[in-house]
Amino acid sequence: MFRLSMIAFLVFGLCVKNRVLSPFFRLLLLGTYLKSFQKELNSFVRMLPHAGTILSILAILIVFYGWFGVVIFYDSEQGKRDFSN
Repeated sequence: MFRLSMIAFLVFGLCVKNRVLSPFFRLLLLGTYLKSFQKELNSFVRMLPHAGTILSILAILIVFYGWFGVVIFYDSEQGKRDFSN
């Protein structure tokens, strides 16, 4: 089923003249035939929920510090000079 979907994505990309993602789909299609690649991909997929929590905490920190910077430099000279928009 996965191989069929990769082939469908490749054909769709050729039909709409969008070949940006085609190399990645070709790589995944090749990977479906390699057992070691399947094992590594399986372990990567099982690791994603654990990494997702860490990445969500990182995203929350980045948004907080961005908001904090906007609040601090709202009407200051540095804010107008360095954060023009």
